[in-house]
Amino acid sequence: MLTPLNRKIKFYISDTCNERCIYCPIHGDSRKTYANLLSADQIARIASEAIKLGYIDIKLSAEYGDPLMRKDLEEIVSKIKAHNPNEISIASNAMTSTQRIDTLIANGVTKMCLSLDTLNEAKYKDITGVSRFSEVKQAIEHAAQRLKNKVKVNMVVMAGVNSEEIAEMREWTASIGAILQLIEVYEVEGRQEESAQRYYCLDQEVCDLRSEAFYFEEFRPRAMQRFVFSNGSEVEVTSTRRYSDYFFGDQRLLVHPDGDLANYDVRRTGLKLSGDEEENIILARLSESSRIGINDIGKPGITPWGRESSKVS
Repeated sequence: MLTPLNRKIKFYISDTCNERCIYCPIHGDSRKTYANLLSADQIARIASEAIKLGYIDIKLSAEYGDPLMRKDLEEIVSKIKAHNPNEISIASNAMTSTQRIDTLIANGVTKMCLSLDTLNEAKYKDITGVSRFSEVKQAIEHAAQRLKNKVKVNMVVMAGVNSEEIAEMREWTASIGAILQLIEVYEVEGRQEESAQRYYCLDQEVCDLRSEAFYFEEFRPRAMQRFVFSNGSEVEVTSTRRYSDYFFGDQRLLVHPDGDLANYDVRRTGLKLSGDEEENIILARLSESSRIGINDIGKPGITPWGRESSKVS
């Protein structure tokens, strides 16, 4: 079964992170900085116009950082909520307090995608570079208690690192009522050999999950598969492969921390928003960015994913 996803706009709202995960493209770098970040008001204005275009699911994330690093995150959520989106989700490393999770939910967050690649404390430090395993695990369990099956636990599966923990992670996420999302390691430019060594193909996991599940569906535009089991637990699998004949841009828009527009086909569209423009201009630029695809790569201002420096000049 193929199921379309709601149109979504994702905001990369932060340029800093408090982890240094070994699979991250900027692992080892202190930070990726932008001259100016969009303010809470600017983000909310862009979101309000995107909702008019049908991008009713709003996701707050950070390409090389974490949204929880924004001290005004609660304000951002509250201002977006005022425009009545279908969903406000946050993708984060979960390095936060249970109290802040409660506040975010109270302000309008309806879904959380929280990262935890291992249930082994020592291994967690090896992967992330920090020693806050207990805090993160507690935060995820608390979020799952509050939001039930609207919490996903993102597990980047790596050969020789945590691939043998999938069964344990399935058992734990099922016990707390969260969805487990297994993610293949993406190739990092300039570190292809290292990425290849960690790459763990999830094809066999998909076959095993499909034989065990009583319900299965595949989502477009991205190749994500969802499995539901008789005990009520769920597992999703996201691979590095994509549909070569499928246009993503009109379904998924992205806004970089400085207002540069992108979509799931291209990293930069050559279009930019400050959030201070007139409504018709914001609508027009969002609409135009949704029509830019991989065939436009090479035109002025249009760049593909994975072919530029991880640093912003």
